[in-house]
Amino acid sequence: MLALGLFVLGFFSGSMLYSALLPRLTKGVDVRALAPDHNPGAANVFKYAGVPVGILALVCDLAKAYVPVRLALRWLPLADPAFALVLCAPVLGHAFSPFAHFRGGKAIAASFGALLALLPGCTVVLPLIFWYILFSTAVIIRPHAARTILTFVLVAAAAARQPFFSVRMGVVLIAAAVIWRHLPALRGQQPALILLGHTVWTSRHGSPGERPMRP
Repeated sequence: MLALGLFVLGFFSGSMLYSALLPRLTKGVDVRALAPDHNPGAANVFKYAGVPVGILALVCDLAKAYVPVRLALRWLPLADPAFALVLCAPVLGHAFSPFAHFRGGKAIAASFGALLALLPGCTVVLPLIFWYILFSTAVIIRPHAARTILTFVLVAAAAARQPFFSVRMGVVLIAAAVIWRHLPALRGQQPALILLGHTVWTSRHGSPGERPMRP
């Protein structure tokens, strides 16, 4: 019953879509209507509501996953297999929010928040940070959805080395939710691989040395 209660707490905390709510309250802006991907995420808040509101939305999206997982660690040990559901609960809440007809956001910030809560005892968030930075700087994969999907596949693979089943399974569930929410964005997109600022492959041209596409 304790694990179920913590899951419900985390799920409903994650289901609060601050990146949709805050721009509307502070700027009268509906980022879901303005953004081409209709995603209530912090990146769209920065773009359509400005930097201050974007920072606030990002902090809230991180905190709504960080806080319930961190609190759960006080009552439920990582060794308990049920902790897998507690770990992924805020991410599932964000991705499938009941306040948005179960069509929430893409859950990247919520994933960071949930995994950051495991520090310092569990460092499963470090591969997520590494791959996210690498695929945003030196090795860029287009479209962005493909980059995110590959990142979370690699993070789930890295989690296989974690000693606790709850962490391994929790990360797999988080990755599955994020990948599921990004799959529709792959339709009709032109894939490309950009290495250190130069396009080394695209499905359209396939020629190395080509200048990268504009974001």
